[in-house]
Amino acid sequence: MAEKIDFLRLSTSILDSLGNYSTATNARQSGNFTGQQYQQNARVSLRNGDINSANIRGEGRALESNATAAMVAQGGVVDSAMLAKIKKQTTIASLNSLYDAKAEARSSEFAAKAAKLQGDQAYRAGMLKVFTNIAGMSSSFPSSGGAPESYFAKAKRPPSPYGGR
Repeated sequence: MAEKIDFLRLSTSILDSLGNYSTATNARQSGNFTGQQYQQNARVSLRNGDINSANIRGEGRALESNATAAMVAQGGVVDSAMLAKIKKQTTIASLNSLYDAKAEARSSEFAAKAAKLQGDQAYRAGMLKVFTNIAGMSSSFPSSGGAPESYFAKAKRPPSPYGGR
């Protein structure tokens, strides 16, 4: 008697494979999307650092100008040491702003790469489950190596020219 295919087990394996495939592709897409968000955060951080640095330099120039005007208005001599100190502090604050922005951007870029890698790893793990399920489906088929006879009417077949039935 020919073995019958266990359609319930076969259907379960197919649905498990489809579910694993869907989960794997969703994980990859989620990782890529999260990575893109982190990349966008890095670009915004750099842009904000540039803007903040430019604002600090502008405020420094205004402070120098106001200090010069105040010194002249009081009838004194312009103190170049004081103006140099103002310029130095402004430059340091401006560079600190740029450094902080770059550090934050690097952190976001690292998080973007990590998110993409996690998505790719989840994708590969899901695809491994898909292939495992596909390999497991073979247990649903008879081990005789051929299609089950129940699918074919036991009609008389012509003899094979190669021998056998």
